[in-house]
Amino acid sequence: MDIHSIGGQHLYYLESCKRQLWLYLKKVDMEEGFESVELGRLIHEETFEREEKEIRIGGFVIDFISEDGFIHETKSSKQVKQEHESQPLFYAYYLKNILGFDHIQGVKIHYPAIKEVVTIPLDQKKNQKIKQKIDEILEVSRLEEMPPLHSNTKLCRKCAYFEFCYS
Repeated sequence: MDIHSIGGQHLYYLESCKRQLWLYLKKVDMEEGFESVELGRLIHEETFEREEKEIRIGGFVIDFISEDGFIHETKSSKQVKQEHESQPLFYAYYLKNILGFDHIQGVKIHYPAIKEVVTIPLDQKKNQKIKQKIDEILEVSRLEEMPPLHSNTKLCRKCAYFEFCYS
């Protein structure tokens, strides 16, 4: 695995659970038809139905890029969370630093449920943070054995992999 194989889902799983990331890397996908995942897809489709600018690059899809150089991402959450930053910041990092699109400025994360947009510039600190996350994903991809269970079982109950991990 290399940086060109990394997609948004890898970053999301890294933020939530390394076991979940490891299973996903091993092609164990439990999310098809999982209620909260389907809700997120529906909200995404409705939010930008007029913006037919979805861009597919390698292992990820960008909602759209505005003329001011910001990548736009939609989250179904009813609260702004720091862990929502990594996915779109990775897209910005990849486009700017790997593919050479110098006009990329950062990301705008849309929360339609609470009618809020968070703007995050892609600065040196964010670049370093994303580089570290890429290294972590590559490290998990090299693990021979499945990482231990997440310490927060309350969080696990909401996960598509819950039955797999706890059966």
